[in-house]
Parts: sequence; structure tokens; C-alpha cells
Amino acid sequence: MKVKIIQAFRQGGLEKKLNHFLQENEGKIEILEIQWKAFLEHYVLILYKEK
Repeated sequence: MKVKIIQAFRQGGLEKKLNHFLQENEGKIEILEIQWKAFLEHYVLILYKEK
């Protein structure tokens, strides 16, 4: 399993980064869990495994 953390100051920027990561790795990874947190900045933690 691997962990990817993405951060951005705004929700819109985080969504763009998250979508880019998912599109870049489509068919290559299996998403196990996504957690979204906001504390001064927005953070996404993606737990995945490579296929």
C-alpha cells in the first residue's frame, strides 16, 4: 500500500490536483480510501495500491 497526500490553499485547487492524480494513474492503481481534511489549508490523503 502507498499513501499520497495532496494539499492546496483552496478547495478548487485541491480538486484539480486530485483529479489530475486520479487521471494520471487511471488503471494503474486501486483506491482503498480517500480522506479530505481542512485546517487552514485543504488536504487529501489517498491510500492506494498499485495493480
